[in-house]
Amino acid sequence: MIEQEYVQDNEAVEVRFKKYRNMLPFKNKSDEELMEMARRKLKEEFLNPTEKAEKVDTFGVEDMFTDSSEKTMGVSKMKDYLKEYQLESPAEKMLLKQLVYSEVIQARLQRELNDSHNKSSVVSDKILKTAHANLEQISNLVEKLGINKSKNKVGDKSALEIMQKKFEKWRENNQLSRTRACPHCGKSILWKMRTDKWELLKHPFIQDRILINDTLLGMLGDNRITAKEYADIMGTSEDYIYWMLSKLTNEKKNHYKLYNVKKPDVKVESNDTDDN
Repeated sequence: MIEQEYVQDNEAVEVRFKKYRNMLPFKNKSDEELMEMARRKLKEEFLNPTEKAEKVDTFGVEDMFTDSSEKTMGVSKMKDYLKEYQLESPAEKMLLKQLVYSEVIQARLQRELNDSHNKSSVVSDKILKTAHANLEQISNLVEKLGINKSKNKVGDKSALEIMQKKFEKWRENNQLSRTRACPHCGKSILWKMRTDKWELLKHPFIQDRILINDTLLGMLGDNRITAKEYADIMGTSEDYIYWMLSKLTNEKKNHYKLYNVKKPDVKVESNDTDDN
C-alpha cells in the first residue's frame, strides 16, 4: 500500500488558525504559536484519518427527544453548530440547545404536515399555526445568538464582530438599559442608548442653557430662601446664582419679584494703621 504524501493546504491552515485565535483557551498564545498548532493539527488529521475523533459535549440535547432519529438529528445539528461557531457563555450554550430542539421539532411538524396532506389533501390548520410559531422562535434564537451561516462563522469574522451582531439584538430588547458587565473582564461598561425610543420633554431645570428652577426663583423672590440656600439645593455656588439672576429677562424678574435680590457688597478690611 502506497502512502499518500501530505501537501499543506494554506487556505485550510488559515481557517483553522482564525478559529484557534478566537478560542478563549488560546487567548494567551501568539499568532506564530497558533499558526504552528493549525499546521500540526491538520497534518495529524491527514495522516491519521481513522483516529477516534475528539468527543464533543452536546450539552445533553439528545435527552430532549424520545425518537431515536430525532436524537441523532439533534446531536448532529449541535455538533455542526459547535464546529462552526464559538460560544462564550453558558447562556449562549443553552440558547443553542433550544435552537437545535426547535429545529428538530420543525422537521417533525413538516413531516406531520406532509402526512396530513398526503392522506386527505388538506393541511391541518393547528399544525400549520404551530409550525409558523416555531419558525418565529427559531428566527429569534438565531438573532439572539448572532448566528448567520453566511457571515458569522468563526473563520470568517472576528470575535468582536460577532459580539457586535449579538449586541444589536440585545439593544433591541433593552432600550432603557444603560450598563452591562463586560463579558471579558466583568467590569461595568456604558452601552449606547437608542434616542429614538425616548419621549422628548421640556427640561425642568435648563432654560436657554442656564441652570434655573422656577419654583426656587419664586421662593427666592418671596424671601423664603436665601441665595445661599438656593445654591445648596441646586448643587452650585452662590456666585452662580447672582450671575444667573443677572441673565434673567425683565419679565421674569418682575414675575418672581427678584429686583431686590442683589449680591451683597464685600467689605475689605484695611490693615493700615493710624500713625496718629
